Amino acid sequence: MGLMKGLIPKNASFDLKLDMFSDDNRCLSLEEKKERSFAACLKNGVHVKKEVSSILEEVLGAYHLVGNVLELQHPHCERCGCVLRKKEAIEKAFPLPGGNALLLSFQGYFCERCSQNVRLRLPGLFKHGDRYPSYVKGESVRLYESHLSSYDGILDELKNLFGMGVSKRSARKWVREAGVQAEKVPISSEQFSGYFAYDEEFVKVFEGQVGVRGAKLRRIEVYVLLLRDVITKSAILSIGLHLDEQTIEGFLSSACKQLCKASIPIYSIVTDGKREYKPVIDRVSRTLIQEKLLTAPIAHALCVFHFKNNLYEAANEYYFGTKHSREQLPDHLQNQIKEFDKVLDALTIEDAQTALSQLVYEKNTFISPLQKQIYRLTKNKEEYLYQIQHPQVRTTDTAENFFSITKPDKIKKAYKTTWGLNGVLQTLRLKKATTSWLSQIGFRFNFKDAITLLVTATHADCI
Repeated sequence: MGLMKGLIPKNASFDLKLDMFSDDNRCLSLEEKKERSFAACLKNGVHVKKEVSSILEEVLGAYHLVGNVLELQHPHCERCGCVLRKKEAIEKAFPLPGGNALLLSFQGYFCERCSQNVRLRLPGLFKHGDRYPSYVKGESVRLYESHLSSYDGILDELKNLFGMGVSKRSARKWVREAGVQAEKVPISSEQFSGYFAYDEEFVKVFEGQVGVRGAKLRRIEVYVLLLRDVITKSAILSIGLHLDEQTIEGFLSSACKQLCKASIPIYSIVTDGKREYKPVIDRVSRTLIQEKLLTAPIAHALCVFHFKNNLYEAANEYYFGTKHSREQLPDHLQNQIKEFDKVLDALTIEDAQTALSQLVYEKNTFISPLQKQIYRLTKNKEEYLYQIQHPQVRTTDTAENFFSITKPDKIKKAYKTTWGLNGVLQTLRLKKATTSWLSQIGFRFNFKDAITLLVTATHADCI
């Protein structure tokens, strides 16, 4: 309906908690504060910032102002359709950034046929029986997904922002609900390009009756399995109890079927150099083709970064006795490693194949560990050279970065249960895929970067 482009009508009669003009109010008397109150400003018409406008748009979509009270535009029972009888008014506070609160009075109703009280009809702001508006919950989830150090940090931030106390139990509940909703959000073709990177991360969680006093718990390892688009950064993830071919194949098969059913192409998957990945991807490809979900096999690409890193580790171990020596390799070994660059950094497939042939011809002049790497490169040349024509799959960094930017120490230590870890990661996955992630999991308002909310009185004409 559009709330008058940020302007409130002159005859509106709302009220706002005092102290809304930040620290300047401390020296004002009560009467002086009243003169600067929100209601006083509204008499002249005011410009209201987006957060207040969003709230009032929701309110005025269902209610209209009669005197100082908001009454339903259509006062009929949603169950039986009967006209509702008026009861006493209900006052509801809407917390705003800066510790202010928008106080609105709503007409209460009663259905005589259903014998039911009818309270607020504001599903975008409040669920029935909820004390907190959805945007306060959304801000709590946003803060947690920004990885504040603890729930206590979130509660302090909410206290500073809205001037209201929230219990740790409530904050945990909202984060848990966000994870459940995030996992249900369907994927769409706009989110994926068809070029993927696969990686996994091990995490330790508790097994047992978590939360029960005196229960015996033990730490177990689980694995976060991640398939992430290298261009759009959207992802599909799951948590497995084991890391074997069967688990990896089950995850990739399930993820690829989701993509195919959403009409998303799957051109290639890049992995590190572990031998298990190629046969797994080949089997997944054959299954999807047999089920007529794919028309062409999924190309398997190998990460060039991991291969180059292996070259240096092999040379260091050969020369210094340790893979991670901080000493510089001698020139003749560095020159041998640079010969591999002529293959992996070639501009065309033809140039790469020519350089590889030369590398094989000169194989016996290399140290033994690098001779093994020449054999490996020759054996898997299609997987390593795929990136020349498709440079977006040159490395698995896109997948690895998902874990690094989530602060891996926190991911590994902060979550007590598998389902808790999964919920947080599913919400994080959605957050990194779209800027509208909060609205997709049911939170309409986002007060990120909000400062003390002020209204600026103006005598501009109201629409």
